[in-house]
Amino acid sequence: MIAEVYPLRRMPRRFQVFDYDVPAGMVVERGMAVRMPFRTGQTLGFIARLKERSNVQRGLKALTEVVPALSLSQKELAWFEELAAGLALPVSTLLQAAIPTPPKRPRTKAYASPSVQPMMPEVHPSTQTIREKPGPFFVTLPHLREAALLLRDLCRNRTGAVQILTPNVQDAKRLFEHLGITDAIFLSGEEPPTARFQAWTAYRSKKDAVLVSTRLGSLWPHPHLAYICVVRAGHRNHKQANQNPRYDARQAAATLAQHTGAKLVSVDVAPRADTCLHTNILSGTAYPPPTIISTMVDPAIPAHPVLMPPTLEAIEETLTLGKHVVCIYNRKGVSHHLSCRDCHHTFACTECGGPLVVYERQLRCHRCARAESVPLSCPKCHGTDLLRRGFGNRAIAQALERLCPGYAVQIIEKEGGETPVAPILLVTQYYIESVFNAFAPPALGLVVDLDADALFFQPTFRATEEAVLAAYERRGLALASNAKFLLQTQNPIFFTRAFYDLVGLLKEDLDARRAYHHPPFRRSMRITYRGTSPQGALRLLIGEIRGKFPTVETHEEIHERPSAWSLTMPPAIAPDVLKFFANLDDRYIIDTNADGR
Repeated sequence: MIAEVYPLRRMPRRFQVFDYDVPAGMVVERGMAVRMPFRTGQTLGFIARLKERSNVQRGLKALTEVVPALSLSQKELAWFEELAAGLALPVSTLLQAAIPTPPKRPRTKAYASPSVQPMMPEVHPSTQTIREKPGPFFVTLPHLREAALLLRDLCRNRTGAVQILTPNVQDAKRLFEHLGITDAIFLSGEEPPTARFQAWTAYRSKKDAVLVSTRLGSLWPHPHLAYICVVRAGHRNHKQANQNPRYDARQAAATLAQHTGAKLVSVDVAPRADTCLHTNILSGTAYPPPTIISTMVDPAIPAHPVLMPPTLEAIEETLTLGKHVVCIYNRKGVSHHLSCRDCHHTFACTECGGPLVVYERQLRCHRCARAESVPLSCPKCHGTDLLRRGFGNRAIAQALERLCPGYAVQIIEKEGGETPVAPILLVTQYYIESVFNAFAPPALGLVVDLDADALFFQPTFRATEEAVLAAYERRGLALASNAKFLLQTQNPIFFTRAFYDLVGLLKEDLDARRAYHHPPFRRSMRITYRGTSPQGALRLLIGEIRGKFPTVETHEEIHERPSAWSLTMPPAIAPDVLKFFANLDDRYIIDTNADGR
């Protein structure tokens, strides 16, 4: 008997399975983990299939032993194969990224779960619906504390395993600590190999295990999976975009739910547009909408172009009551950018081509961190009439200090790392991601989104949902802190509808995507080349793709470094394109789901 085996190794695309002889008396089947000779040593692998004879003429090696602790069911292996095909990668590469190898010296010490907080007593209203009705589900929840309440309820009286996926380590730690489940398993993705293998063994060996993890956990199947819960489902970090395997935890979770029959539950402050297609949306508790202030029609002359009179009044009232204010403004520096009035030259980074942001004495690139002195003249026409356009957070902080005398203003951003103490905090998205804790919220009286339109005007088809998601996330910060929420915008009608008729707004966005051939009605992919002469290699490949697949639209991303091409196609032909990609040289780096999220 001959076994085709997937080695537990990162392999080139052209290598799929290797043939091994099954020794007499050894019983193996598809999905079993085995140890086998490989090159000059030994490695682990998984049985892909069995057959009577091999095409290898001589020198066929034999399997060494079966490794029961790592074995997969046939359904689980089929899921890995489907994921690998969708990523245009060998199954071995995906298995190697997901499954930890046993330590050379087995440890007798069992997996030790980190400490947790006592279980919360409340019951979430969406739990019964999720248990009784078929999925998938999307639950709208304003912040992580509410998500923990729902997840705790799903874990109570569970009959199978529960997998909880978060976009970053901090969210995973906070959820884990506050679920109140003493035997839950925590996976950050940063553990040493031995600790990761212990976590894998503990998770797989218990029928009703609970796993709280970052995106790596989406690659850990379980033989008795009941729920897969994706927390902050709209967050970009659910996708591994910078290295192979370029998988998306949300897609992995959806396909795993299909293969195992587990219920898929996605949680976030607001749904994505494509969530409206095939998902039951549960709204949970009704919360009051924000106070929306138009920056276009206010008849009063503002004291500052970014700070509208009603906003300043609300800030002054809150400070008078002794409460703190958080103003969200996601633009750094003093001005947005610098340009020449005479020739209209704009200043770009000479290192990476990114935009340069104006600080007090420097121009800084936020992409590659390059900095240079603010020029006195234009390098193109040598004119000295240079214009600073827009307002960065330094300029807004100065305006707040001037308009709210006697109250300190503190900027909280990634580069600062300061502890928030001032009565007025001017924060970037960094505060929401890394500082704010919904389980221990600060004592705030007011949260102000000074520029809700920033994401609305992004050059992407996802601009509508990105703007909505950011607005709902900032309202969640206010709700968690029992504070008022105020939103400034040039588009008050849009944001009013976003808070009163969100599903209707997103369905209209889907109609526009269908009309203009955007995902999910077209499949997007992206190709770069890691090697010499990338532009030439990519253009040759694109020419071949155009010949084989006439319905694939190709576009060169001129301003990207390294060179890149984007491809869009009807979803029906995507499997054929992926099969073509599966035979390409490994110097081609392929993102098979480059849909901008």
